[in-house]
Amino acid sequence: MDMMEIGSKIGVYYIPFLFALCFHEYAHGFVAKMRGD
Repeated sequence: MDMMEIGSKIGVYYIPFLFALCFHEYAHGFVAKMRGD
């Protein structure tokens, strides 16, 4: 496995996963704030 393949796998899988995780946690906070938690 060369470095370009590793880099492309990180770009394709890890970065969208990290974005989804951050958005998910933001949504938890937003709903808690709106619901008065």
